[in-house]
Amino acid sequence: MRLPILATACLAILFAASTTAQVQVFGGSTQRHATSQVLFGDGLMAGIAIEHGQPVWKDKYDGMLDQLKGKLNRLGSNWWTTMTTSVDIELGGAEVPAGSYLLGLHCSKDGKFGLAFLEATKGMKQGAVPFPMNGGMNWKPDFIAPLTFHKGVIKGVVKKLELALKVKGDDLANGSFALSWGTHQLRAKLAVIPGGHKHGKD
Repeated sequence: MRLPILATACLAILFAASTTAQVQVFGGSTQRHATSQVLFGDGLMAGIAIEHGQPVWKDKYDGMLDQLKGKLNRLGSNWWTTMTTSVDIELGGAEVPAGSYLLGLHCSKDGKFGLAFLEATKGMKQGAVPFPMNGGMNWKPDFIAPLTFHKGVIKGVVKKLELALKVKGDDLANGSFALSWGTHQLRAKLAVIPGGHKHGKD
């Protein structure tokens, strides 16, 4: 009777070891870049913020732009790039209701870029991750905000990815969003809508 018991125990140990070996753990303490705008006045008190990791630009990326076409791409580094906004906004003409979002970078087959939004709580419950898996991303955006690509417009080189929000206090409809990396920039008009979207609020 001892031999079957011993064999069962050994199998259990081997199974546990093999299961543990399949999980790779990455990460630790990292610094994240943040861009934010806080608004006070005229009956408005609100904030918009984006946080993201900062991958370092490499010259070889210039020759890899075509590889982004037709794909939903990772944005930033390490964990999710996130946006939180307590006020409804429009970005590139796309309506963004107040809330929390996970962000990616979409590029159409004809090379047009957009900021991809996934509602954060829904995405987390679905197990969405920002890393390519099995050749693609494992999440579907709720909506995409168009971005305009400006190639080679930056003098010098932006070594680490930078995202920037800018709201004009005297003209809430004409702010800006910019993504800068290497010598290139993606831009969109940013409008704050204090009274809610033109299609109404929930």
